[in-house]
Amino acid sequence: MPHAQRKHVERPTRGRLCADDSGETAEQQPYSPALSHVGLSDSPVALFCTGALSALFASVLLSYTSIFSTTSHPAWVLELSSENSSEADWERQFHQSPARKAFLFGMLSDEAFVRKSQIRFISSLIQSQLEDHPGPEDLAHLIVSESISADYDPLFVAAVIRSESMFSRSAISVVGARGLMQIMPATGRFLCERENIELGPRGLHDPRINVKLGIAYLKYLENKFKGNRARALIAYNWGPANLGNALKRNAAPPSSTLKYAQKILSTHAKWQNQYLQLASNGGRVIG
Repeated sequence: MPHAQRKHVERPTRGRLCADDSGETAEQQPYSPALSHVGLSDSPVALFCTGALSALFASVLLSYTSIFSTTSHPAWVLELSSENSSEADWERQFHQSPARKAFLFGMLSDEAFVRKSQIRFISSLIQSQLEDHPGPEDLAHLIVSESISADYDPLFVAAVIRSESMFSRSAISVVGARGLMQIMPATGRFLCERENIELGPRGLHDPRINVKLGIAYLKYLENKFKGNRARALIAYNWGPANLGNALKRNAAPPSSTLKYAQKILSTHAKWQNQYLQLASNGGRVIG
């Protein structure tokens, strides 16, 4: 559950910061919902040309054609969306013409497609974790909408929510953390002041406000700890002041907090891989 410090801080940039092993940081481009989820690097052309991800792209393309079902899909699109499409098929179609290349890139960056496929996937995640959850699609829509509007990864947000509240809007911890992302009241006031957000009558139990503040806090912590997502999660759970003091003393955080961060990171990685199988398993989560 998050903690907060009341002090002036610089607003984080719209892009995300990433740190390499040397500790140097570099600004990334703002979150691109489609390209991040299909695992594309800064050079998607290279991946298309190698054909190494042809099966994964076929799954994404099949999802695209099923979500936007229409008789107007050309034969080559349906061919690539088949489970039998090969690496050679993808490479051939990619180099066939500029129009086909543009279509493939456009499909992977089509915001409407990405939003629908992410909502469907996260809704299935919620149902797989809690079969009797009321309104999983509404909650999935909220998570995706708030994440994309903040240039953030919806699957990472969903992984945090799963760990914090198991997707329960009314969750309250023994120490008073509230809602989907388990925001402490003091942290909520800090974030509302910082982000110029009104809590409203439902306070931190308003799902949209809770998720909006949780995402803002994650982004703030990632910026504070120079893009180190594991440290941001530790700070979210243990408090940034505690982590800062531990780093100064070269001391380790509690083992429970380390496990908390690792669990979220591993869950996020697992869900990213499963997202690529969305079409082939009928929109249901495997495992």
